[in-house]
Amino acid sequence: TRKRVETLQADALAMDAILHDPKSARFVAVCAPTALSLDETSRLVTALGEAGVRCDRCVVNAVLGESDAALAAYAASATNTQRAAIEDLRSIADEFGLGVAIAPQFAADLDGPAGLDALGDALFAPL
Repeated sequence: TRKRVETLQADALAMDAILHDPKSARFVAVCAPTALSLDETSRLVTALGEAGVRCDRCVVNAVLGESDAALAAYAASATNTQRAAIEDLRSIADEFGLGVAIAPQFAADLDGPAGLDALGDALFAPL
């Protein structure tokens, strides 16, 4: 209804005012330590600046430790999280009749045609 749209518009204008007031709000970008995430963060911070929204901090999330123990703990945790998520996904896929392809973690970021070839080989290898 018209009243709901007017309320939504008023709320959006109020939020816009809050985001543009450095005394009321602070924007903190969060990224992963990957080239893709850093590119996305750069575009985000640029767009925020162009919109007049100040971003004065960036958190780099999920930085791996240097020790073997830290890496092993991370790998174990990630593996457990992934297994649970894949089980859930398989249930959803079964429900909707979807095929599931699992892309492995590669030792390096995939880039360009050679990267796409490596991913394609992994995803579509003969069973």
